[in-house]
Amino acid sequence: MAAVRDGNGSLELLEHNRSAQDMTAEFQDLSARRESQKALRDRLLALTKRPLPNDISDLLEIERELARVQGRIESMDARLRTINTVTDRTTVHVSFRSDALERPVSHPPYIQNALKEVSSIMSRNTAHLVKVTASLVPYLLPLSLFGAIGLWIHRRRRRRSAKNA
Repeated sequence: MAAVRDGNGSLELLEHNRSAQDMTAEFQDLSARRESQKALRDRLLALTKRPLPNDISDLLEIERELARVQGRIESMDARLRTINTVTDRTTVHVSFRSDALERPVSHPPYIQNALKEVSSIMSRNTAHLVKVTASLVPYLLPLSLFGAIGLWIHRRRRRRSAKNA
């Protein structure tokens, strides 16, 4: 579909496409084949009910054929329901395109400024974190040493009290 804008801002339709699919032949073919399969099913059922002595293998073969025919009938019924569903509705797809949407989107200035400031804020915070870590390093070694000595003394006292008890 193509359209062109005239002088007063309205659109004129230049081109449109339309497609349709005739499913009548498929529907009629499926209906006829389904009726044929139903007749075959009825004949097979009649064979199983005959009073004549049938061999077990013959009965099993008839049952297998009945199952196959019933499967075909159910498959055809499902396809016929699908055709009915598809033909009962019409789908319309409409697409519009505006020249205004083809221009690049620009953010308001306050958003652009905020986006620019994000990187500087993050770099400053990272620098502060590095400074704090660097200033704590000289104190961590003596504190670790005092902590290790305190832990050693505490364990030693616990062992002595456990031996004395």
